[in-house]
Amino acid sequence: NWLFIPLLSSSPIAFTSIYIPPKQSTYLQDVHTFVSNLPHPNIICGDFNVHNTTWGSKSNNNIGNVIDTFLPNEPNTTFPDTPSTPIHFNAFNGSFTSIDFSLGSSYLTLTLHWNAHPDLCNNDQFPILISSPPTNPS
Repeated sequence: NWLFIPLLSSSPIAFTSIYIPPKQSTYLQDVHTFVSNLPHPNIICGDFNVHNTTWGSKSNNNIGNVIDTFLPNEPNTTFPDTPSTPIHFNAFNGSFTSIDFSLGSSYLTLTLHWNAHPDLCNNDQFPILISSPPTNPS
């Protein structure tokens, strides 16, 4: 299921939320099939439980390697946010990681802004704020 929000751009954007359990094996073909079946433009936000040294993790995991391989070969999808910006706070050890992030249609990175909310908002993850720059009335 997708949520369409027409207010952020001239055409509706399909928003998709995803959760990938920490130990789940995920394959490149799974990610490609999932993304290619989404309507365009789209934004995929979620808890990917992804670790990869490319964006500052201390180690790599399966889904981190898959995403790191997928993105350079997928010209219509990109990281609109900076995956090296820590989004997850581990209260157990006090560390910050980037296991949660968003992907989206490439041209949206030119028209929308992604920022992490400065407050955890009583959660272990900083909300990702997506906004559209103000337009000048004609």
